[in-house]
Amino acid sequence: MRSIINDPNADISVRTKATIDLAGIYHYQNPDSAENMLKRALRSAEQQQDSMNIASAYYTYSQISSTKGNFKEAMKYDLLLLDIGTKLNNNKIRSDALNNLGEDYFDQGAFGMAYDHYQRSRKRAIEANDSLLIAITTYNVGKVLGAQGQLDRARFYLERSKEISTSINDIEGIVYCNLKLAEIEMESGDLEQALDILIKAESTIESNNYQSLKTEVYSLFAIAYERKKQYSSALTYYDKLGELHDNVGNYLGLGESFIGKGSVWMELGDFTRSRSFLEQALNIAREKQNKPLLRDVYLELAVLNEIQGNYRAAHDLQKKYYQLNDSLKSEQRNEQFANMQIMHETAQKDAEIRLMKEQEQQQRSLLESEEFKNNILVVILALGAVILFNLHRSSVKRKKSNKVLLAHQKEIEDKSREMEGLLSMKDKFLSIISHDLRSPINSLLGTIDMLNKGHLTEKESRDLMLSLKNRLNNTRKLLDNLLDWTLIQMDEIHIKMKSIDLHEIAQENIDFFHETNEKHIVFFNKVKKNTMVLADHNMLELILRNLIVNSIKFTQEGGFIEIDTEVGSDNMLVICISDNGIGMTSEQAEKLFDTTALYSTPGTANEQGTGLGLKLCKEFVDRMGGAIWVESTKDEGSVFKFTLKIPDRP
Repeated sequence: MRSIINDPNADISVRTKATIDLAGIYHYQNPDSAENMLKRALRSAEQQQDSMNIASAYYTYSQISSTKGNFKEAMKYDLLLLDIGTKLNNNKIRSDALNNLGEDYFDQGAFGMAYDHYQRSRKRAIEANDSLLIAITTYNVGKVLGAQGQLDRARFYLERSKEISTSINDIEGIVYCNLKLAEIEMESGDLEQALDILIKAESTIESNNYQSLKTEVYSLFAIAYERKKQYSSALTYYDKLGELHDNVGNYLGLGESFIGKGSVWMELGDFTRSRSFLEQALNIAREKQNKPLLRDVYLELAVLNEIQGNYRAAHDLQKKYYQLNDSLKSEQRNEQFANMQIMHETAQKDAEIRLMKEQEQQQRSLLESEEFKNNILVVILALGAVILFNLHRSSVKRKKSNKVLLAHQKEIEDKSREMEGLLSMKDKFLSIISHDLRSPINSLLGTIDMLNKGHLTEKESRDLMLSLKNRLNNTRKLLDNLLDWTLIQMDEIHIKMKSIDLHEIAQENIDFFHETNEKHIVFFNKVKKNTMVLADHNMLELILRNLIVNSIKFTQEGGFIEIDTEVGSDNMLVICISDNGIGMTSEQAEKLFDTTALYSTPGTANEQGTGLGLKLCKEFVDRMGGAIWVESTKDEGSVFKFTLKIPDRP
């Protein structure tokens, strides 16, 4: 029989659907080939403006992206799928999209967002009266509850999903539920019961060739056997798991299987094999720039080094683990907020479309009403005059109402944008606190732990203490900046302008940084003595301090920084902080003083920052009536300049 896909006489829509279906089936064996097939099918569906096939293509694209571990790409297609479902008012498509978005959030560890989307998907499935979708979404609600440790509630939803799957003879759904119930038994400590469920599930999976379930059952077997200390069986299943992930090009899954094998060999005392597998996972994480995998490898390597007595290496790896874990949590919050904004904008567009449809309907109703009244005018002229007069009054009222409605709508939109800005700034503020303040605390805890165990030599203790002192000193500066930023937002900073000797205040800062910087940078104070400026002392102190810190950050060891002045216009003095550091591009320079966002890049010694210091500099310079800017050349250095008033001569 000739394939529909290759039959030129077959309907284009049917051929496109067949191609999409085939890509969906084939993507477990060869996701790259399936993606190429899908690309052609989506192009054809878009040319035909076939919304249902476009939706099917987006759904399959999401599946392929998830299989390859690319959850951000999956989320992009799921949002497009949700948009189509909303426009078509199709509850099944909406349910599919919301369920997939729940999967995207679940795979990234955002369980709260996942639960919300699973429940919304379940509601749409019930409205669509689709038993299979109800079973799937009910299962997913149980799955996320289990991940959150709510085991009893998870069991309830999973058993309910299993009942629905049994009633519609959905064998695959029953297996899914059994696997998750086995996982819950493992978390409850009943490994025998968990293994009994897994053995039966594996038999069903193999007999039905459920490719999508093999990775999950192998992973659960490996973990269960490892917990039972049956290490040979655990390694067998980690091998099977790695082979499956390698076949579909899921390098994240392959890396996780290497971590599992590294952990088992560590338990067996073969540290050479353990390190070999962990370093393979480390190479994958670095090559693919996958932060979650890199974080997990750091933790296992820290444990391995501590067991082998490499305490300094263990401490460094533990510190990297905490820093990366905090960074991932911060990125996760930012990404969730960005996705919420996208969904909010989509909802706004839907509301606008509905409003336009309502207005069109009102207009049609009005036209029909006027036509009817005109017919009456032919019969009763006098009554028509009264009706026209009433229509005129009604039209005037309607126009006034529309103006009020539009003004109210604009006010709501303005408030919405203002609220989004505030939420964005709040989210960034919390990210700074959670990451930059927790990092030195984690280092302090790690150092105390190492000291408590007595594993450090006197020299190692001194080195760690010096490193910790510098980190805490940076944290103190960050707290100062955060406090100043908060006071600015509350409009609580009051300016006290007075005549200040710029040479003296520049020298005080140079003396301080000469003693504390570790890059052996040379400082030059070229400000002439008795150079006076009109400024607030605290604000000027903060501006100089932050600009010097920024120059130190982007200057190589042994470089130089100098403070000088230039004659400005309109009785203004230009203060210049120059360095021979790495400089920056014009695009980077434009972002530094943008008040709507925080921007920062790592320094020459991988120093981390928030971008808050330069924003404060701009705020304070503006308040003192000056201007601030940067002149920079890539790989040659930067000059930060700001202006202050020169006090009147007595």
